[in-house]
Amino acid sequence: MKFSINYILMTIFITGCMAAAPSKMNYPANNVNSINVITCNTGNLGSSKRLDSAELANYLKSCGEYDIYFLQEVAGESAAHYLADKLDMPDHLFLKDQKRKQGIAILSRWKIKSSDHIYFTVSPRGYGAISADIEINSQTIKFVNIHLDRYDNVSIKNGDVGFNVVSMVDFMKEELFSESIRSRSIMELMEWLLPDINEKNHIIVAGDFNTVPLSKTIKLMKSKFNDTISEFKNMSKGTYIRHRAPFPVRIDYIFYTKNLLCLYSAIIEKSPGDHYPVVASFKSWEDNSD
Repeated sequence: MKFSINYILMTIFITGCMAAAPSKMNYPANNVNSINVITCNTGNLGSSKRLDSAELANYLKSCGEYDIYFLQEVAGESAAHYLADKLDMPDHLFLKDQKRKQGIAILSRWKIKSSDHIYFTVSPRGYGAISADIEINSQTIKFVNIHLDRYDNVSIKNGDVGFNVVSMVDFMKEELFSESIRSRSIMELMEWLLPDINEKNHIIVAGDFNTVPLSKTIKLMKSKFNDTISEFKNMSKGTYIRHRAPFPVRIDYIFYTKNLLCLYSAIIEKSPGDHYPVVASFKSWEDNSD
């Protein structure tokens, strides 16, 4: 019986993994046909071979042109400022992790009207989320960048995450059936965003969630938001590449409220370190003339 339960959890695991400071520049017009965004974890777990800021800017340029960048594991405020400058993003925000020098950043093509942030009380690394309110087509959209703690009970060898049968089963038990650091962090996020959710405001949440699509964490997000990759039935690709599992692992997401229309979403299969970025294009339903 124990073997059967473990086999079922292994199958669920495989399926779940497959289902992954203002500047002085002039701001462009904020009447646009679409809003193009990208989320990318710029780090490289357990490796000293991390791209420097110049290399990272060139990598992000090679991914295409975007209006909003959600970046995780940015080396610091100076790195965020440098990236904003090199990518011609007139506005940006940076939130340092409480217990690390790195942090998360939002780079914006448009002026950020207001911002806010939250640190998750359950996060051992001091991770959190940062928000930017931006007016586009006479509507305010809240852009939220988030980084959740990874699951620690796995082996790390030469920067690669190792999973065996036991660790896979333990991971899925925690992620699917128990409250984890990640799911509790999302509960804090939902409470923080509750006024905007209740007002039916336009919200896009993106980042590194460090868990798979069938987890309790992602189900909590899907109770209020749509997942761009799921909407486009493009669930066979993963976003985390430095692992020894024989199947794709998707842990990076872009979520959006139902009053926005997602025109396109994809995973870009080239990495600055250990993650593939996710991209999406949006417009408001109110702007949809089709």
